[in-house]
Amino acid sequence: MPSPPWLAAKSLQGRRRPLGAAVIAKYDPLRDYLRKQKTDELELSFAEMERKIGYMLPKSASLPQWWANTTDPTTTHVQRTAWGDAGFDAFLIAGADRVRFKRVQSTRSAP
Repeated sequence: MPSPPWLAAKSLQGRRRPLGAAVIAKYDPLRDYLRKQKTDELELSFAEMERKIGYMLPKSASLPQWWANTTDPTTTHVQRTAWGDAGFDAFLIAGADRVRFKRVQSTRSAP
């Protein structure tokens, strides 16, 4: 007997969701917040970002390479995809647990 369709996929919290239901990536709330910004540059603290995404940032977020910007459409770094899709590049402010986001003109898709 086949499994019900809702057993086919898991949400981020481990609960089952129906097939075809929208998947919300961990950093989508950050992407959505950045898309709404009218300024070309802004800073957010780690704590502010954590409140927006509902998760703690990983320890590796204190490293500049975690915030590295890429235009590679096959990147598996979901955090980079989030600010890139919003039209921003990210720059860690060393020793401050803060990130500066700068709007960029690029060929990245922004639905």
